[in-house]
Amino acid sequence: MKRLSEENTVLPEQFHDAYEFCFAAHDIAAHLLVSGMEQGIFVTNLTFRDKREQVDLEQAEDLIEWLQKSDRMDDEADVLVTMAFPAVLSDMLHCIFEALEASRKGTLAVAYMLLRKPFQESLYLLESVVADKACFAKMIAEDPAKLRPQQIVQTVHDDSYSLLKQVLPITCPPYQIPTVPDKPPRLS
Repeated sequence: MKRLSEENTVLPEQFHDAYEFCFAAHDIAAHLLVSGMEQGIFVTNLTFRDKREQVDLEQAEDLIEWLQKSDRMDDEADVLVTMAFPAVLSDMLHCIFEALEASRKGTLAVAYMLLRKPFQESLYLLESVVADKACFAKMIAEDPAKLRPQQIVQTVHDDSYSLLKQVLPITCPPYQIPTVPDKPPRLS
């Protein structure tokens, strides 16, 4: 690989194979993204039920708002996913590329910082799309802040706490039920 023979490479030779493997994986993902964009897989076609819908859409200021008013939740999910998925994946790939370059140059603190976002935030977003496209679309349309990993951790924590309060009386004998406060502690 040409990059490894550049003058500013300080990555120890024992890591060159791993570096080349990571770059190959990156390049494959980037190629798939570009190819998908060229083939139009990130495009959603809407079919109008009647002429009135077409006129309403042409007069609407916001596509998502029109889809919600028209009660076309499946189309809304498709539109949001086809907009968000390539943007998130592209951002991930840019961060990974720069992280690999930073590691080659020996700036590992920068490399780790650049890898944090794709693996802690972006990967979660892509997983959300795959896990439940409709739920993802609802969250991104109504309150995108709910898609932040920190928000999810707190929500899961709160939900687990609520479940614990419901299950303890059923699973523990009455004399052994621990005292549980009404509200869960806040995570910091």
